[in-house]
Amino acid sequence: MTEPVQKTEREQQIEKLTAAIIHVLLFSNEQPYPIPVPVATKAAEMAYQCGVRQTDEIAEEIELPGWVMEQVREQSTEVPVDVDPYEPQETSRVVEAPKCPKRIAKSKMAVVVTPQS
Repeated sequence: MTEPVQKTEREQQIEKLTAAIIHVLLFSNEQPYPIPVPVATKAAEMAYQCGVRQTDEIAEEIELPGWVMEQVREQSTEVPVDVDPYEPQETSRVVEAPKCPKRIAKSKMAVVVTPQS
């Protein structure tokens, strides 16, 4: 089994900021403003680059719904890139084809047969 990967401080902060942004937009007004998690994550990354940090004191006071945190975790994991089936792959099995023969024996030649009606 694989061990869970430890998140860096930056990744943890971005996860907290993403959840906070989603919470603010959903619950700060009478009419909730739904925002896709990838958009909120990009906004959180930009906020982190601008120096915005969320302390644990404030993060623990906010009651975030479980589905918000679950979505943030699911969306933050990197999905492996699909293999391109049309991209040439190196393999030791592929070799050059033999040269075409200059003459083919009559016994090996195909014969056109007309169907009888």
